[in-house]
Amino acid sequence: MNNLLKERVEKIFDKIDDKDVSHIIINNDISPQIDSTFFYLTGVSSGIFERSFAVAYADGDVTIITGALEAESARKTDLKVIVVDKKPNDEFKTQLLQVLKGHKKIGVNYGGLTAKNYLWLCEAVKDSKIVDVSNPIEHARMIKDEVEIKLIKRSAEIASASFYPIKEAIKEGLKETEMAAIVNYNMMKLGATGASFETIFGSGKNSAEPHYVPRDDRILKGDLIVCDYGARYKRYCSDTTRTFVMGNSDGKKKKIYNTVFEAQRASLDIIKAGANGLDVYKAAANVIDKNGYHGLFTHGVGHSLGLDVHDSTILNPYGDYPLEEGMVLTVEPGVYVPGFGGVRIEDDIVITKKGYEILTTAPKTWDEMIIA
Repeated sequence: MNNLLKERVEKIFDKIDDKDVSHIIINNDISPQIDSTFFYLTGVSSGIFERSFAVAYADGDVTIITGALEAESARKTDLKVIVVDKKPNDEFKTQLLQVLKGHKKIGVNYGGLTAKNYLWLCEAVKDSKIVDVSNPIEHARMIKDEVEIKLIKRSAEIASASFYPIKEAIKEGLKETEMAAIVNYNMMKLGATGASFETIFGSGKNSAEPHYVPRDDRILKGDLIVCDYGARYKRYCSDTTRTFVMGNSDGKKKKIYNTVFEAQRASLDIIKAGANGLDVYKAAANVIDKNGYHGLFTHGVGHSLGLDVHDSTILNPYGDYPLEEGMVLTVEPGVYVPGFGGVRIEDDIVITKKGYEILTTAPKTWDEMIIA
């Protein structure tokens, strides 16, 4: 078995307090109810793996139980693969019972399990006790290994390189939906396997909605434009935001922009292994508040990145915990003025012993954001 995958399994088991847990079952449903921990433990590079299982053993081994549809993708790993192709519901139960025979405590990821599948598992492995191991899984996945960091770096490089064709493409009169399509096209042209989430492209007053969905609204002169996008590369995500301004702008827009720029810098200045996540949030919030925008910073200052774009950790007013080497996080303060517009600046970083390494390198000063 791949040593890296073995280490991932062992890392999770090391964090489980109940040492009687002998196996972990990761159970996927139909997309989008897919638990990305399945891919963390198996390393499969293609396939969706709906209605499939990954069974991890305390010694580090992993077995994939899947249908014929995903058999070819599963066999490209060096893991044990069990293919179910007759009466799937009954045969999945049979195969799980064989794998788990004689074992009394089985770990499952409550955070990635639907209620329907939980009840099905309770029936399928009724001779074993099910134990929630979602916290050990989350803590293990929070610290990225070298391979994960390499893939996220590549994803961030693609997103950063996309900045230039995106900026060049922005034109007065274009629809937001057209620009979102251009963003996605350029990321894939540069090597992404797709967008890591639904691209946000909001112009004018729409830029004041942090999770805005692009519409047929057209870009107008003077608009603030929030473009939040990320590349997916070999399943790993990046997430970056740049805020443009269409043509001439008034001093109010520049003040908001430079406040957010300063807020991001304040957060970055204190990030390192051992720093407190709450302090990182407060550093940005304090800058925004002192500049007169109290109550207009409506989200956390960052989140974890990995196989999911919102991977686990959140840097928000409740994130009172130490940062650790190997965490990959976004840093993304914003100010949103309803009816006027918003500004968000977002970069991806990996935490190191002495500080951090910034992964997204697209320009972000005020002058560089103006579309002539």
